[in-house]
Amino acid sequence: MLSSLPEEWKETEKKREERALEDPKTKEKVIRYDRRSNHSRPKKKIKYFQLKHLVDKSEEEGQRSATHAARAELIHNLEEPGLIVAENSNERTIDLTQEEIVGQAPLAVATQYFNIKLNELGPYSINYSRSGRQLLLGGSKGHIASFDWRSKNLGCEIQVLETTRDIHYLHNETMFAAAQKQFVYIYDRTGTELHRISKMMSVNKLGFLPYHFLLVSANEYGVLSYLDVSIGQFISRHYTKMGPLRALSSNPHNGVVTLGHHNGTVSMWTPNMSKPAVKMLCHRGRVSDIAIDREGRYMVTGGFDAKIRVWDIRQYKPVNCFPIASPPSSLDISQRGLLAFGYGSRCEIWKDVFSQSEPYTPYLKYRLSGQLHKLQFCPFEDCLGLGHSNGFTSIVVPGAGEANIDGLEVNPYQSKRQRQEWEVKALLEKIPADLIMLEPQNLTQVYTGPIEAENNAQGNDKVKKKKIVLKMKKRGRSTPGKLASRKQKILDRRARQLLKAKLRSTKAKGDQMKMEDKSILDRFKS
Repeated sequence: MLSSLPEEWKETEKKREERALEDPKTKEKVIRYDRRSNHSRPKKKIKYFQLKHLVDKSEEEGQRSATHAARAELIHNLEEPGLIVAENSNERTIDLTQEEIVGQAPLAVATQYFNIKLNELGPYSINYSRSGRQLLLGGSKGHIASFDWRSKNLGCEIQVLETTRDIHYLHNETMFAAAQKQFVYIYDRTGTELHRISKMMSVNKLGFLPYHFLLVSANEYGVLSYLDVSIGQFISRHYTKMGPLRALSSNPHNGVVTLGHHNGTVSMWTPNMSKPAVKMLCHRGRVSDIAIDREGRYMVTGGFDAKIRVWDIRQYKPVNCFPIASPPSSLDISQRGLLAFGYGSRCEIWKDVFSQSEPYTPYLKYRLSGQLHKLQFCPFEDCLGLGHSNGFTSIVVPGAGEANIDGLEVNPYQSKRQRQEWEVKALLEKIPADLIMLEPQNLTQVYTGPIEAENNAQGNDKVKKKKIVLKMKKRGRSTPGKLASRKQKILDRRARQLLKAKLRSTKAKGDQMKMEDKSILDRFKS
Protein backbone atom coordinates (compact mmCIF):
# COMPACT_ATOMS: atom_id res chain seq x y z
CA MET A 1 0.00 0.00 0.00
CA LEU A 2 2.77 2.46 0.96
CA SER A 3 4.75 1.62 -2.17
CA SER A 4 2.01 3.16 -4.34
CA LEU A 5 2.24 6.55 -2.59
CA PRO A 6 4.30 9.37 -4.17
CA GLU A 7 7.79 9.88 -2.80
CA GLU A 8 6.95 13.40 -1.55
CA TRP A 9 4.29 11.95 0.75
CA LYS A 10 6.83 9.64 2.39
CA GLU A 11 9.17 12.49 3.29
CA THR A 12 9.43 13.54 6.87
CA GLU A 13 8.82 17.12 7.91
CA LYS A 14 12.55 17.72 8.34
CA LYS A 15 13.30 16.56 4.80
CA ARG A 16 10.52 18.76 3.41
CA GLU A 17 12.01 21.76 5.20
CA GLU A 18 15.49 20.97 3.86
CA ARG A 19 14.11 20.65 0.33
CA ALA A 20 12.20 23.94 0.69
CA LEU A 21 15.37 25.74 1.81
CA GLU A 22 17.05 24.84 -1.48
CA ASP A 23 14.86 27.41 -3.24
CA PRO A 24 16.65 30.83 -3.22
CA LYS A 25 13.33 32.70 -2.85
CA THR A 26 12.48 30.68 0.23
CA LYS A 27 15.95 31.30 1.68
CA GLU A 28 15.50 35.07 1.46
CA LYS A 29 12.13 34.90 3.18
CA VAL A 30 13.46 32.58 5.90
CA ILE A 31 16.20 35.11 6.70
CA ARG A 32 13.56 37.84 6.94
CA TYR A 33 11.35 35.80 9.29
CA ASP A 34 14.22 34.49 11.44
CA ARG A 35 13.78 36.20 14.82
CA ARG A 36 16.54 34.38 16.68
CA SER A 37 19.02 36.56 18.51
CA ASN A 38 22.35 37.18 16.80
CA HIS A 39 24.06 37.90 20.13
CA SER A 40 23.50 34.52 21.76
CA ARG A 41 26.31 32.84 23.66
CA PRO A 42 28.44 30.39 21.55
CA LYS A 43 27.70 26.72 22.20
CA LYS A 44 31.37 25.95 22.87
CA LYS A 45 31.30 28.15 25.97
CA ILE A 46 28.24 26.36 27.43
CA LYS A 47 29.44 23.84 30.01
CA TYR A 48 26.23 22.01 30.91
CA PHE A 49 24.84 19.54 28.39
CA GLN A 50 21.24 20.18 29.55
CA LEU A 51 21.59 23.85 28.64
CA LYS A 52 23.19 22.89 25.31
CA HIS A 53 20.21 20.65 24.59
CA LEU A 54 17.77 23.47 25.35
CA VAL A 55 19.71 25.87 23.11
CA ASP A 56 19.73 23.34 20.26
CA LYS A 57 16.02 22.74 20.66
CA SER A 58 15.17 26.46 20.67
CA GLU A 59 17.29 27.03 17.55
CA GLU A 60 15.53 24.18 15.75
CA GLU A 61 12.13 25.59 16.69
CA GLY A 62 13.18 29.06 15.52
CA GLN A 63 14.40 27.68 12.20
CA ARG A 64 11.21 25.64 11.77
CA SER A 65 8.91 28.59 12.52
CA ALA A 66 10.81 30.83 10.07
CA THR A 67 10.55 28.15 7.36
CA HIS A 68 6.82 27.68 7.96
CA ALA A 69 6.23 31.45 7.79
CA ALA A 70 8.21 31.72 4.53
CA ARG A 71 6.33 28.81 2.93
CA ALA A 72 2.98 30.22 4.07
CA GLU A 73 3.83 33.58 2.51
CA LEU A 74 4.71 31.90 -0.79
CA ILE A 75 1.37 30.09 -0.79
CA HIS A 76 -0.42 33.28 0.23
CA ASN A 77 1.13 35.27 -2.63
CA LEU A 78 -0.07 32.74 -5.18
CA GLU A 79 -3.60 34.05 -4.64
CA GLU A 80 -3.89 37.15 -6.80
CA PRO A 81 -6.92 39.44 -6.66
CA GLY A 82 -9.38 38.73 -9.45
CA LEU A 83 -9.55 42.24 -10.88
CA ILE A 84 -11.16 42.87 -14.23
CA VAL A 85 -8.52 43.57 -16.89
CA ALA A 86 -9.33 45.17 -20.25
CA GLU A 87 -8.17 43.17 -23.27
CA ASN A 88 -7.02 46.21 -25.26
CA SER A 89 -6.66 49.98 -24.94
CA ASN A 90 -10.06 50.61 -26.54
CA GLU A 91 -11.93 48.87 -23.71
CA ARG A 92 -12.56 50.33 -20.26
CA THR A 93 -13.73 48.50 -17.17
CA ILE A 94 -15.79 51.54 -16.19
CA ASP A 95 -18.15 50.83 -19.11
CA LEU A 96 -19.12 47.41 -17.74
CA THR A 97 -22.58 47.10 -16.21
CA GLN A 98 -23.54 44.85 -13.32
CA GLU A 99 -25.60 42.68 -15.65
CA GLU A 100 -22.55 42.00 -17.82
CA ILE A 101 -20.36 41.19 -14.82
CA VAL A 102 -22.95 38.89 -13.26
CA GLY A 103 -23.50 37.16 -16.60
CA GLN A 104 -19.85 36.06 -16.69
CA ALA A 105 -19.49 35.31 -12.97
CA PRO A 106 -20.12 31.98 -11.18
CA LEU A 107 -23.51 31.38 -9.59
CA ALA A 108 -22.18 31.94 -6.06
CA VAL A 109 -20.95 35.40 -7.08
CA ALA A 110 -23.98 36.23 -9.21
CA THR A 111 -26.30 35.88 -6.21
CA GLN A 112 -24.44 38.73 -4.49
CA TYR A 113 -26.09 41.24 -6.84
CA PHE A 114 -29.55 42.03 -5.47
CA ASN A 115 -31.75 44.95 -4.48
CA ILE A 116 -34.11 45.42 -1.50
CA LYS A 117 -36.76 48.07 -2.07
CA LEU A 118 -37.68 50.03 1.06
CA ASN A 119 -39.01 53.31 -0.26
CA GLU A 120 -40.83 54.66 2.79
CA LEU A 121 -38.40 54.42 5.72
CA GLY A 122 -35.06 55.48 4.21
CA PRO A 123 -32.37 56.59 3.80
CA TYR A 124 -30.65 53.51 5.23
CA SER A 125 -27.41 53.11 7.14
CA ILE A 126 -25.71 49.74 6.75
CA ASN A 127 -23.13 47.68 8.62
CA TYR A 128 -21.65 44.24 7.89
CA SER A 129 -20.48 42.01 10.72
CA ARG A 130 -16.74 41.34 11.00
CA SER A 131 -17.19 37.86 9.54
CA GLY A 132 -19.22 39.19 6.61
CA ARG A 133 -22.13 36.83 7.29
CA GLN A 134 -24.72 39.24 8.70
CA LEU A 135 -26.00 42.58 7.45
CA LEU A 136 -27.58 45.30 9.58
CA LEU A 137 -29.93 47.89 8.06
CA GLY A 138 -31.12 50.99 9.87
CA GLY A 139 -33.62 53.39 8.34
CA SER A 140 -33.71 57.01 9.43
CA LYS A 141 -37.39 56.62 10.33
CA GLY A 142 -36.89 53.83 12.86
CA HIS A 143 -36.82 50.63 10.79
CA ILE A 144 -34.00 48.25 11.89
CA ALA A 145 -33.35 44.78 10.45
CA SER A 146 -30.59 42.19 10.84
CA PHE A 147 -30.34 39.19 8.51
CA ASP A 148 -28.03 36.72 6.77
CA TRP A 149 -27.60 38.42 3.40
CA ARG A 150 -26.49 35.21 1.64
CA SER A 151 -29.44 33.00 2.58
CA LYS A 152 -31.77 36.00 3.19
CA ASN A 153 -32.79 34.48 6.55
CA LEU A 154 -34.18 37.24 8.75
CA GLY A 155 -32.69 37.49 12.23
CA CYS A 156 -34.83 40.33 13.56
CA GLU A 157 -36.88 43.28 12.34
CA ILE A 158 -38.07 46.04 14.66
CA GLN A 159 -39.59 49.51 14.48
CA VAL A 160 -38.27 51.83 17.20
CA LEU A 161 -40.71 54.64 16.29
CA GLU A 162 -38.07 57.38 16.33
CA THR A 163 -35.19 58.69 14.26
CA THR A 164 -32.21 56.34 13.84
CA ARG A 165 -28.99 58.09 12.85
CA ASP A 166 -26.50 55.20 12.84
CA ILE A 167 -26.16 51.48 13.60
CA HIS A 168 -23.23 49.20 14.30
CA TYR A 169 -22.58 45.57 15.26
CA LEU A 170 -20.60 44.95 18.43
CA HIS A 171 -17.98 42.18 18.80
CA ASN A 172 -20.14 39.76 16.78
CA GLU A 173 -23.59 39.55 15.22
CA THR A 174 -25.35 38.62 18.50
CA MET A 175 -25.59 42.29 19.58
CA PHE A 176 -25.79 45.63 17.84
CA ALA A 177 -26.06 49.29 18.84
CA ALA A 178 -28.41 51.90 17.39
CA ALA A 179 -27.98 55.66 17.74
CA GLN A 180 -31.57 56.87 18.02
CA LYS A 181 -33.08 60.31 18.46
CA GLN A 182 -32.01 60.86 22.08
CA PHE A 183 -29.96 57.92 23.35
CA VAL A 184 -27.99 54.89 22.18
CA TYR A 185 -29.68 51.50 22.58
CA ILE A 186 -28.18 48.01 22.48
CA TYR A 187 -30.25 45.11 21.08
CA ASP A 188 -29.65 41.39 20.81
CA ARG A 189 -30.03 39.25 17.69
CA THR A 190 -33.79 38.84 18.27
CA GLY A 191 -34.42 42.59 18.51
CA THR A 192 -34.86 42.65 22.29
CA GLU A 193 -33.65 45.84 23.96
CA LEU A 194 -30.80 45.04 26.36
CA HIS A 195 -29.55 48.46 27.45
CA ARG A 196 -30.30 52.12 27.12
CA ILE A 197 -27.15 54.23 27.34
CA SER A 198 -28.54 57.55 28.51
CA LYS A 199 -25.10 59.18 28.78
CA MET A 200 -24.68 58.95 25.01
CA MET A 201 -27.05 61.65 23.79
CA SER A 202 -27.79 62.92 20.26
CA VAL A 203 -25.19 60.61 18.72
CA ASN A 204 -24.45 61.03 15.00
CA LYS A 205 -21.84 58.31 14.46
CA LEU A 206 -21.00 54.98 16.07
CA GLY A 207 -17.87 52.85 15.93
CA PHE A 208 -16.55 49.74 17.62
CA LEU A 209 -12.99 48.65 18.52
CA PRO A 210 -13.18 44.81 18.57
CA TYR A 211 -9.83 44.16 20.29
CA HIS A 212 -10.66 46.55 23.13
CA PHE A 213 -14.47 45.95 23.32
CA LEU A 214 -15.02 49.70 23.14
CA LEU A 215 -18.14 51.30 21.71
CA VAL A 216 -17.23 54.75 20.38
CA SER A 217 -19.77 57.51 19.76
CA ALA A 218 -19.56 61.06 18.40
CA ASN A 219 -22.52 63.34 19.07
CA GLU A 220 -24.03 66.64 17.97
CA TYR A 221 -22.33 68.59 20.77
CA GLY A 222 -18.77 67.59 19.85
CA VAL A 223 -18.36 64.93 22.55
CA LEU A 224 -16.41 61.73 21.87
CA SER A 225 -17.29 58.88 24.27
CA TYR A 226 -15.75 55.45 24.94
CA LEU A 227 -17.86 52.70 26.54
CA ASP A 228 -16.42 49.30 27.49
CA VAL A 229 -19.28 46.93 26.61
CA SER A 230 -17.65 43.97 28.40
CA ILE A 231 -18.00 45.62 31.84
CA GLY A 232 -20.55 48.36 31.05
CA GLN A 233 -18.38 51.27 32.19
CA PHE A 234 -17.41 54.52 30.50
CA ILE A 235 -13.67 54.70 29.90
CA SER A 236 -13.43 58.35 28.93
CA ARG A 237 -15.33 61.28 27.46
CA HIS A 238 -13.58 63.98 25.43
CA TYR A 239 -15.02 67.41 24.66
CA THR A 240 -13.50 68.23 21.29
CA LYS A 241 -14.92 71.82 21.18
CA MET A 242 -14.99 71.62 17.38
CA GLY A 243 -18.71 71.60 16.67
CA PRO A 244 -20.96 68.69 15.66
CA LEU A 245 -19.16 65.45 14.78
CA ARG A 246 -20.46 63.79 11.61
CA ALA A 247 -17.39 61.88 10.38
CA LEU A 248 -15.85 59.07 12.45
CA SER A 249 -13.48 56.22 11.63
CA SER A 250 -11.05 54.00 13.54
CA ASN A 251 -7.60 52.73 12.67
CA PRO A 252 -7.62 48.90 12.76
CA HIS A 253 -3.86 48.85 13.35
CA ASN A 254 -3.65 50.82 16.59
CA GLY A 255 -7.26 51.57 17.66
CA VAL A 256 -6.91 55.35 17.29
CA VAL A 257 -10.23 57.08 16.51
CA THR A 258 -10.24 59.66 13.71
CA LEU A 259 -12.77 62.50 13.56
CA GLY A 260 -13.59 64.93 10.76
CA HIS A 261 -14.61 68.51 11.56
CA HIS A 262 -16.47 71.36 9.89
CA ASN A 263 -13.31 73.50 9.49
CA GLY A 264 -11.59 70.89 7.28
CA THR A 265 -9.37 69.40 9.98
CA VAL A 266 -8.99 65.75 10.94
CA SER A 267 -8.08 64.86 14.53
CA MET A 268 -6.87 61.56 16.00
CA TRP A 269 -7.89 60.62 19.54
CA THR A 270 -6.97 58.04 22.17
CA PRO A 271 -8.92 57.31 25.39
CA ASN A 272 -6.05 58.34 27.67
CA MET A 273 -5.48 61.81 26.17
CA SER A 274 -7.88 64.73 26.62
CA LYS A 275 -6.44 66.49 23.57
CA PRO A 276 -6.00 65.12 20.05
CA ALA A 277 -2.79 63.20 19.48
CA VAL A 278 -2.63 64.48 15.89
CA LYS A 279 -4.45 67.30 14.14
CA MET A 280 -4.25 67.73 10.35
CA LEU A 281 -5.69 70.28 7.96
CA CYS A 282 -7.05 68.14 5.11
CA HIS A 283 -9.72 70.18 3.26
CA ARG A 284 -10.88 73.72 2.67
CA GLY A 285 -14.42 72.77 3.64
CA ARG A 286 -16.15 70.40 6.06
CA VAL A 287 -14.87 66.82 6.12
CA SER A 288 -17.73 64.59 4.96
CA ASP A 289 -16.25 61.14 5.62
CA ILE A 290 -13.02 59.29 6.49
CA ALA A 291 -11.74 55.80 5.61
CA ILE A 292 -8.57 54.00 6.77
CA ASP A 293 -7.15 50.84 5.22
CA ARG A 294 -6.93 47.70 7.35
CA GLU A 295 -3.12 47.89 7.73
CA GLY A 296 -3.33 51.41 9.15
CA ARG A 297 -1.01 52.95 6.56
CA TYR A 298 -3.25 55.17 4.48
CA MET A 299 -6.19 57.44 5.20
CA VAL A 300 -8.68 58.73 2.63
CA THR A 301 -10.74 61.84 3.35
CA GLY A 302 -13.58 63.45 1.44
CA GLY A 303 -14.56 67.07 1.88
CA PHE A 304 -17.10 69.65 0.83
CA ASP A 305 -14.49 71.14 -1.49
CA ALA A 306 -15.40 68.23 -3.84
CA LYS A 307 -12.00 66.59 -3.47
CA ILE A 308 -10.77 63.23 -2.25
CA ARG A 309 -7.34 63.21 -0.64
CA VAL A 310 -5.16 60.20 0.17
CA TRP A 311 -2.75 60.53 3.13
CA ASP A 312 0.15 58.45 4.38
CA ILE A 313 -0.59 58.53 8.11
CA ARG A 314 2.80 57.04 8.97
CA GLN A 315 4.40 60.30 7.81
CA TYR A 316 1.26 62.53 7.79
CA LYS A 317 1.93 63.52 4.19
CA PRO A 318 -0.40 63.64 1.15
CA VAL A 319 -0.12 60.89 -1.45
CA ASN A 320 -2.89 61.73 -3.93
CA CYS A 321 -5.60 64.29 -4.50
CA PHE A 322 -8.24 64.20 -7.21
CA PRO A 323 -11.41 66.25 -7.72
CA ILE A 324 -14.86 64.74 -8.20
CA ALA A 325 -18.17 66.11 -9.41
CA SER A 326 -19.74 66.59 -5.97
CA PRO A 327 -18.79 66.23 -2.27
CA PRO A 328 -18.75 62.53 -1.32
CA SER A 329 -21.32 61.32 1.18
CA SER A 330 -19.56 58.06 2.11
CA LEU A 331 -16.13 56.40 1.71
CA ASP A 332 -14.79 52.89 2.27
CA ILE A 333 -11.64 50.88 1.49
CA SER A 334 -11.81 47.18 0.67
CA GLN A 335 -9.51 44.49 2.06
CA ARG A 336 -7.60 44.49 -1.24
CA GLY A 337 -7.17 48.27 -1.38
CA LEU A 338 -10.04 49.37 -3.63
CA LEU A 339 -11.58 52.74 -2.79
CA ALA A 340 -15.35 53.23 -3.08
CA PHE A 341 -17.12 56.56 -2.68
CA GLY A 342 -20.54 57.89 -3.52
CA TYR A 343 -22.12 61.25 -4.19
CA GLY A 344 -25.72 61.90 -5.09
CA SER A 345 -27.04 58.75 -6.78
CA ARG A 346 -23.66 57.68 -8.16
CA CYS A 347 -21.11 55.24 -6.77
CA GLU A 348 -17.57 54.83 -8.09
CA ILE A 349 -14.82 52.32 -7.29
CA TRP A 350 -11.17 53.28 -7.90
CA LYS A 351 -8.01 51.19 -7.76
CA ASP A 352 -4.31 52.04 -7.25
CA VAL A 353 -5.16 55.15 -5.25
CA PHE A 354 -2.30 54.54 -2.81
CA SER A 355 0.39 54.82 -5.49
CA GLN A 356 2.09 58.09 -6.34
CA SER A 357 0.76 58.10 -9.90
CA GLU A 358 -2.54 59.91 -10.34
CA PRO A 359 -5.56 57.60 -10.95
CA TYR A 360 -7.21 59.07 -14.01
CA THR A 361 -10.18 56.70 -14.48
CA PRO A 362 -12.27 54.72 -11.98
CA TYR A 363 -12.39 50.94 -11.92
CA LEU A 364 -16.20 50.55 -11.86
CA LYS A 365 -19.24 52.75 -11.47
CA TYR A 366 -22.91 52.26 -10.62
CA ARG A 367 -25.98 54.50 -10.60
CA LEU A 368 -28.63 54.06 -7.91
CA SER A 369 -32.35 54.68 -7.98
CA GLY A 370 -32.10 56.96 -4.91
CA GLN A 371 -29.68 59.18 -3.03
CA LEU A 372 -26.71 57.30 -1.55
CA HIS A 373 -26.40 57.48 2.24
CA LYS A 374 -23.83 54.85 3.32
CA LEU A 375 -21.64 52.29 1.55
CA GLN A 376 -19.42 49.49 2.86
CA PHE A 377 -17.43 46.59 1.39
CA CYS A 378 -18.40 43.15 2.65
CA PRO A 379 -15.45 41.39 4.36
CA PHE A 380 -14.07 38.34 2.49
CA GLU A 381 -16.49 38.84 -0.42
CA ASP A 382 -16.33 40.62 -3.77
CA CYS A 383 -19.36 42.78 -3.15
CA LEU A 384 -20.21 46.31 -2.06
CA GLY A 385 -23.28 47.22 0.00
CA LEU A 386 -25.07 50.50 -0.73
CA GLY A 387 -27.63 52.01 1.61
CA HIS A 388 -29.74 54.69 -0.07
CA SER A 389 -33.07 56.48 0.16
CA ASN A 390 -34.94 53.65 -1.61
CA GLY A 391 -33.52 50.73 0.37
CA PHE A 392 -30.42 48.60 -0.04
CA THR A 393 -28.42 47.41 -3.06
CA SER A 394 -25.56 44.93 -3.21
CA ILE A 395 -23.28 45.05 -6.27
CA VAL A 396 -20.44 42.76 -7.40
CA VAL A 397 -16.91 44.24 -7.32
CA PRO A 398 -14.37 41.65 -8.54
CA GLY A 399 -11.11 41.69 -6.57
CA ALA A 400 -12.44 43.54 -3.52
CA GLY A 401 -12.45 40.81 -0.86
CA GLU A 402 -9.62 38.91 0.80
CA ALA A 403 -9.55 35.27 -0.32
CA ASN A 404 -7.17 34.07 2.42
CA ILE A 405 -9.19 33.81 5.64
CA ASP A 406 -7.49 33.60 9.02
CA GLY A 407 -9.83 31.28 10.88
CA LEU A 408 -8.28 32.11 14.25
CA GLU A 409 -8.97 35.81 13.75
CA VAL A 410 -12.42 35.95 12.09
CA ASN A 411 -14.10 32.79 10.82
CA PRO A 412 -17.17 33.29 8.58
CA TYR A 413 -17.98 29.58 8.79
CA GLN A 414 -17.74 29.07 12.55
CA SER A 415 -20.30 26.99 14.40
CA LYS A 416 -22.19 28.01 17.52
CA ARG A 417 -19.67 26.24 19.77
CA GLN A 418 -16.74 27.86 17.98
CA ARG A 419 -18.36 31.28 18.33
CA GLN A 420 -18.79 30.79 22.08
CA GLU A 421 -15.18 29.68 22.50
CA TRP A 422 -13.95 32.60 20.39
CA GLU A 423 -15.95 35.05 22.52
CA VAL A 424 -14.42 33.75 25.75
CA LYS A 425 -10.93 33.87 24.23
CA ALA A 426 -11.47 37.43 22.95
CA LEU A 427 -12.57 38.58 26.41
CA LEU A 428 -9.51 37.00 28.02
CA GLU A 429 -7.22 38.64 25.44
CA LYS A 430 -8.91 42.04 25.59
CA ILE A 431 -6.43 44.88 25.21
CA PRO A 432 -6.79 47.60 27.89
CA ALA A 433 -7.89 50.99 26.63
CA ASP A 434 -4.79 52.60 28.18
CA LEU A 435 -2.61 50.82 25.62
CA ILE A 436 -4.18 52.60 22.62
CA MET A 437 -1.48 54.83 21.11
CA LEU A 438 -0.24 56.06 17.75
CA GLU A 439 2.85 53.81 17.78
CA PRO A 440 1.86 50.46 19.38
CA GLN A 441 5.32 49.00 18.72
CA ASN A 442 6.65 51.27 21.47
CA LEU A 443 5.10 48.88 24.00
CA THR A 444 7.81 46.30 23.26
CA GLN A 445 10.67 48.74 23.80
CA VAL A 446 12.44 49.27 27.14
CA TYR A 447 13.13 52.89 27.99
CA THR A 448 16.57 53.03 29.60
CA GLY A 449 17.13 56.79 29.48
CA PRO A 450 17.11 57.53 33.26
CA ILE A 451 19.24 54.45 34.00
CA GLU A 452 21.88 55.44 31.46
CA ALA A 453 21.92 59.01 32.77
CA GLU A 454 22.36 57.76 36.35
CA ASN A 455 25.18 55.45 35.32
CA ASN A 456 26.94 58.28 33.51
CA ALA A 457 26.56 60.54 36.55
CA GLN A 458 27.99 57.91 38.91
CA GLY A 459 30.72 56.85 36.51
CA ASN A 460 29.48 53.25 36.21
CA ASP A 461 30.15 53.28 32.48
CA LYS A 462 33.85 53.84 33.19
CA VAL A 463 33.83 50.98 35.70
CA LYS A 464 32.39 48.49 33.21
CA LYS A 465 34.75 49.46 30.38
CA LYS A 466 37.66 47.52 31.87
CA LYS A 467 37.50 43.83 31.09
CA ILE A 468 37.31 41.46 34.06
CA VAL A 469 39.22 38.17 33.78
CA LEU A 470 38.39 35.69 36.54
CA LYS A 471 40.50 32.71 37.52
CA MET A 472 38.75 29.35 37.34
CA LYS A 473 38.70 27.57 40.71
CA LYS A 474 37.95 23.96 41.49
CA ARG A 475 35.60 22.12 43.86
CA GLY A 476 32.46 23.99 42.87
CA ARG A 477 33.85 27.48 43.40
CA SER A 478 33.41 28.47 39.72
CA THR A 479 29.69 27.94 39.26
CA PRO A 480 27.87 30.63 37.21
CA GLY A 481 26.36 32.13 40.37
CA LYS A 482 29.69 32.41 42.18
CA LEU A 483 31.39 33.81 39.08
CA ALA A 484 28.72 36.50 38.83
CA SER A 485 29.10 37.27 42.55
CA ARG A 486 32.88 37.66 42.23
CA LYS A 487 32.49 39.84 39.18
CA GLN A 488 29.99 42.08 40.99
CA LYS A 489 32.37 42.45 43.95
CA ILE A 490 35.13 43.61 41.59
CA LEU A 491 32.76 46.12 39.99
CA ASP A 492 31.72 47.44 43.41
CA ARG A 493 35.36 47.81 44.46
CA ARG A 494 36.15 49.74 41.29
CA ALA A 495 33.12 51.98 41.81
CA ARG A 496 34.22 52.75 45.39
CA GLN A 497 37.72 53.58 44.23
CA LEU A 498 36.39 55.84 41.50
CA LEU A 499 34.06 57.58 43.95
CA LYS A 500 36.89 58.15 46.46
CA ALA A 501 39.10 59.59 43.74
CA LYS A 502 36.28 61.89 42.69
CA LEU A 503 35.77 63.07 46.28
CA ARG A 504 39.50 63.70 46.73
CA SER A 505 39.66 65.77 43.55
CA THR A 506 36.61 67.77 44.63
CA LYS A 507 38.13 68.42 48.06
CA ALA A 508 41.45 69.49 46.51
CA LYS A 509 39.66 71.94 44.24
CA GLY A 510 37.81 73.39 47.25
CA ASP A 511 41.03 73.86 49.24
CA GLN A 512 42.68 75.52 46.28
CA MET A 513 39.79 77.95 45.90
CA LYS A 514 40.01 78.84 49.63
CA MET A 515 43.70 79.58 49.31
CA GLU A 516 43.05 81.76 46.30
CA ASP A 517 40.38 83.87 48.05
CA LYS A 518 41.05 87.53 47.33
CA SER A 519 40.71 90.40 49.73
CA ILE A 520 38.46 93.34 48.97
CA LEU A 521 41.53 95.62 49.05
CA ASP A 522 43.32 93.66 46.33
CA ARG A 523 41.62 95.79 43.70
CA PHE A 524 43.80 98.77 44.71
CA LYS A 525 46.97 96.83 43.96
CA SER A 526 48.73 97.83 40.77
